[in-house]
Amino acid sequence: ESHGGEGEGYLNARLSVFRRYQNLFAAITQDLKMSQRDMTDVAKYLQAKTALEDIPYEPHREAVDKTRKLLQRFYKYMAEERGVKLGNVDGDLYFPRAWSPGTLMDKQKEFVKMLMDNYMPVLQEGVEHSGGALSPEDVARRILNKIVDSAVGDHLPPARDDGVLAPFFAGKERRKLAWIDNAHAEPFLDKDLVKTLTTYFHNGTRNAEYTVRFGEKGAMLDKQLVQVNNELLEVGNKMLDKGEFKDKEARDKWVARQMHNTRQAVGAMEGSLGKDISDAWRTTSAWMTVYQNIRLLPLALFASVVDPLGTVARGATMAEAYDTFLRGMREVLRDWGDMFRDEPKERQQDRWEKLALAAGSVDAAMFSHHVSEEYSSDYLSKRAKKWNDRFFKMNGMEAWNRGSRVGATRSAALFLERHSKLPEAHSARWLAELGLTAGDITLDDNGNLIVDKRELMAKKGIGVKQAEQEIEKLYSAINRWVEGAIITPNAAQRPSWSSDPHYSMFFHLKQFTYSFHQTILKRAVNEMQYGNMAPIGAFAWYVPVMIASDITKGLIQGAGSLPGHMQGMTLGDWVLHGAERGGLLSVAQIGVDAGQDMSSLAGPSVEQIVDGFVEPLSRTTIKALPAHAVFAEALK
Repeated sequence: ESHGGEGEGYLNARLSVFRRYQNLFAAITQDLKMSQRDMTDVAKYLQAKTALEDIPYEPHREAVDKTRKLLQRFYKYMAEERGVKLGNVDGDLYFPRAWSPGTLMDKQKEFVKMLMDNYMPVLQEGVEHSGGALSPEDVARRILNKIVDSAVGDHLPPARDDGVLAPFFAGKERRKLAWIDNAHAEPFLDKDLVKTLTTYFHNGTRNAEYTVRFGEKGAMLDKQLVQVNNELLEVGNKMLDKGEFKDKEARDKWVARQMHNTRQAVGAMEGSLGKDISDAWRTTSAWMTVYQNIRLLPLALFASVVDPLGTVARGATMAEAYDTFLRGMREVLRDWGDMFRDEPKERQQDRWEKLALAAGSVDAAMFSHHVSEEYSSDYLSKRAKKWNDRFFKMNGMEAWNRGSRVGATRSAALFLERHSKLPEAHSARWLAELGLTAGDITLDDNGNLIVDKRELMAKKGIGVKQAEQEIEKLYSAINRWVEGAIITPNAAQRPSWSSDPHYSMFFHLKQFTYSFHQTILKRAVNEMQYGNMAPIGAFAWYVPVMIASDITKGLIQGAGSLPGHMQGMTLGDWVLHGAERGGLLSVAQIGVDAGQDMSSLAGPSVEQIVDGFVEPLSRTTIKALPAHAVFAEALK
């Protein structure tokens, strides 16, 4: 929180900006009510660089026009606002090339023939570069293999675990293949418009936010790591002089360990840690994670009802927290209803949902897989991710999280409105934590926060560029408030090793404990040091709310009777239970759980295996069943 004036952090910035552009694209498809076939046709027009006047169907023409304008706005964001060095291939007609690996593998001969028939001079350059070791056909096949290898996953792994020289931006790097004519490339391109643009925006924002902070290809980060190494060596020399190391070799080992941990932390946050994981272990870990989610979390919604109270700890009122709770529940019921309808029910977005979409606090509904990613890993295979996404939609968590984040966005806006006049002793400090001053907040004549650049231009008489900058600053502040109120696990909040896909399975389901500690508890302690006890007071509500939620869940599990482990609990037992389930023990909860079952330290997969050796077969079998928490009591 003390770094509020330094701007939004890399992890949150790349996510929120990505959401903004993704949501703008979603609005295009939703406004025009585009079907899957429509999107395929639009993708073909975009890939072929078809002129607007040559597109006969008006909705397709409008979608192509709006998508091209969005891509130009994204280009401006990357090149002008974030300093990414990009060419401008095809100008206003640019559309990222997303090669289809499946199509390329199925049509290898056709692709090689296309290169041989049309680009022999280019292939001949490759022959000459190899000193005659390769034939033109060999060069063509190498180009094919390179494209297929690059098309797997969202980005190529960087060269180092520490995140330097990363991340790879597919659209930027593949402009090197611009010599392949659009018409020649089109048969081999992926026609999935949503996948193409979401991948492009994902990699683009990742590269842009990385470049503006760490320089082109991580040059600034590399220098910072060298500086850290020198500072550690200086500290090591002082410790050596004090006799804390027996010799220089011991000092060097200490420095190497500290640098290893630093590089691990950087790599974890950038997403490059563990890039050398084998396909076999990646697949095993992915499916084991999905299985454990389905086995253990069918009723996870009951554990999340305390989430709106996080907004109170962040500065919202209890009335706003209650509104967030109701909004979340409405989203869950609406989403469940849509699952049983042939067509999702038409819905109108209110001003707060529109603000959340514009600011990037939430994903558009068509892209909403936020919770499934929190409970999994970036390394899930396509099929595993599909099952994971489907499960968290069925158990209501995806809709609940979306509703909670929209509610938190409302609370963030109202928070800014309340403190725009600095009514409290802490107001200026709270705004500074969000990167704002009172002068950065503009209200309309009714006292409502202005969040639209056109309205801001009219109110203040400023130009479009200044208005865009001020609105972006406001959106960043709203996102920081939401991220500080609704738990959103990321690599900065957990141990570095847990972000390594080699070991992430053993950290499964522990990330929320760490995130609650870093996001909610640490802020409450920080506020207490300033004499503000309100966040600590909000925790008093966690216990009764969690108790009520678990009793309700228990009655459902027991078909009207409490489960055996809940019967006979005293008031003291319930208070302790509520504190533990509400997360108030922070990371110490991991130790408490380990005191009851040591194998829990290694994650639910290892815990299940160990329990299988010590528990009766019937109990082990029931616990191994998917969604067993729903019906386990009935089988006893």
